Amino acid sequence: MNENHVVSAFKGRQTAGYVALTILILVIGSALASLFFASAGSLSTVDFAGILQVAKFTLWQALLSTVLSIAFALPVARAFVTFHKFPGRQFLLVLFTLPLSLPVIVAVLGIVTLLGRNGLISQIFQWFGLDMRPDIYGLSGILIAHVFFNMPLAVRLLLERFNAVPNEHWKLAETLRFSHFERMRYILFPAIVDVLPGITSLIFFLCAASYTIILVLGGNPGTTTLQAQEYFGRNKPSYESFNFDVYRSPNFEIYYYLKNAERRKDLADHAELWYNYHRNLLGDTFSIKNPLIFYNDHADFQ
Repeated sequence: MNENHVVSAFKGRQTAGYVALTILILVIGSALASLFFASAGSLSTVDFAGILQVAKFTLWQALLSTVLSIAFALPVARAFVTFHKFPGRQFLLVLFTLPLSLPVIVAVLGIVTLLGRNGLISQIFQWFGLDMRPDIYGLSGILIAHVFFNMPLAVRLLLERFNAVPNEHWKLAETLRFSHFERMRYILFPAIVDVLPGITSLIFFLCAASYTIILVLGGNPGTTTLQAQEYFGRNKPSYESFNFDVYRSPNFEIYYYLKNAERRKDLADHAELWYNYHRNLLGDTFSIKNPLIFYNDHADFQ
């Protein structure tokens, strides 16, 4: 009977592995197909070296995000089990459900407000006379956002298995005076060993297929993933030259060749207006003038 149970468990894990591999192939395959069609369906125009680099970053950031999420989730879940009567426990568990229902863009804007170059943390440093401005755009920001969303998910899933441990096990551990390490080794780890691969795979796929976080916090095409790559560098090559002039406003350098040059001031005013609006909303600012390029029409832009 025990042998049949072991065989059945092995087959179940094998099936789950095949399903996970199929999902991974579909995610990567759909992304590669979209890049192919974005290249006008011609293999000669596909940048295979660039796609390989993007694929490496996709898997690397997903791996790092998964490791960090699980690494933080394990001690947090264990603390919830060990100290199950501390004040505010239920409130914290409720807070851990918020990332599961919170819109991604709202959470990302919250992270920028807190950790942006002019965010709350930066302002606290300035109060103490420290000129430290965190830069969360790039891999660091992606990892922070992924851990914010996936660590609470991992905690909830691990906690279900920890809570399923029979009370007799805890009483026996108390009788034998198990240390914290021994309780983790002989009670908690055996309780999650069969679900930990599934939780890890789930978080890995969620991070590999991440979209909004990459677009907002990625910062540049060098920190993009297969899901978001098609939105970087999609412009068709143009062999027509334009004689751009430069108009400088307080925060922008506007490149234009517009037939109606008087529109440049209107464009600059609108750019400054929206910049001030977002600066007040997000608490972030430019350190240098940002370039804006205006084309006469869509055909010139292409």
